Amino acid sequence: MDLSKYKFSDFVLRSIELFGFEDEHMIEKKHWGAAIRICDSAFGQMSLAIIDKGGFCSRHFHNQKVNVFSVISGTLQIKTWNDSETEDIVTRKADNSFAIEAGMSWQIPVNQIHMMEANVTDVLVMESYFSTAPGHRVFLNDIHRLTIGGKYDLRR
Repeated sequence: MDLSKYKFSDFVLRSIELFGFEDEHMIEKKHWGAAIRICDSAFGQMSLAIIDKGGFCSRHFHNQKVNVFSVISGTLQIKTWNDSETEDIVTRKADNSFAIEAGMSWQIPVNQIHMMEANVTDVLVMESYFSTAPGHRVFLNDIHRLTIGGKYDLRR
């Protein structure tokens, strides 16, 4: 499989090789690295997020699904906002900010505005999504982005 067209970092390429992903259709290029879709069913979703140091996802929320982050390696910074009804939600500093490390997990409830950052190390994190309502479907497009993800320049 030739992934050179994606211009992934060495960390992303090594991680894809380490986990043995061979189906290019599972791999999604992100501003912050890559997401590998492992499972996408009506009742849950799971993907491996490979985040380069300095990478961050969009500030967003999910209307119908819970988001669980389980860190495999590195340190993941999670930021959350308590009130989505204020006009400054896109520019306002997070109400909560904390780090989780390898072996730790954190659950983001439905409608909680959140984002993740890899500002200390490269990060491998398993993301799981599911509905808290028994029998309710989970939709891949249940994401409402308020900002765009990217990468900080950490060379300074």
